[in-house]
Amino acid sequence: TYGTYAHATHTVTLNFDLLESDNPYKCVETLCHETRHAFQRNISEAYLSLDKDYQQLAIFDDARGYYENFDDYKDAYEDGFSEYEEQTVEADSRRYSRDRALFYFSVAELYLKEAG
Repeated sequence: TYGTYAHATHTVTLNFDLLESDNPYKCVETLCHETRHAFQRNISEAYLSLDKDYQQLAIFDDARGYYENFDDYKDAYEDGFSEYEEQTVEADSRRYSRDRALFYFSVAELYLKEAG
């Protein structure tokens, strides 16, 4: 486990070994992954606060999917790694974190080229 998000305390925790690993890309990717879980939880709560008629609107499909997944969340240790990895919130967080980390590193590279 590289990191975790605890919704009860709104806390992201990164594995200390990851921070010491001299792998800045993996650190950023993990941070993006865990902050995506924070977003998913918050958007799920916002979805639940809506009137039932509004909840059925297509613009809330992702929020509904997050909520349903969190309601039946699969743990890697209890349910198996593939069940864990294939669920909506994990697949979404992996996609998001890869895209964001690549974006942040490309922006940093451009900045360093311009500054250098």
